[in-house]
Amino acid sequence: MALGHFAEAEGELVECARTLSAAGWRSVPIQVMKAFIAVYEAWDAADPESGHDAQADQWRERLPAFARETDPPIPLGEGE
Repeated sequence: MALGHFAEAEGELVECARTLSAAGWRSVPIQVMKAFIAVYEAWDAADPESGHDAQADQWRERLPAFARETDPPIPLGEGE
């Protein structure tokens, strides 16, 4: 993913979370949380001084314990 597309991916995920919230969802689905984590991890790898590792950690902390332990995020680029 090109560096410029990280912000675009982040924006799409934010919009997804807002849409789900407006539709009555009480929390962000696990797959969306994992997508945030994957984007921020990849963004941090491309630009390590940007602080995106901390953003990934914030989303990781929001994951339910069972999701942290048994189903880690899928790295971006796999399965394409």
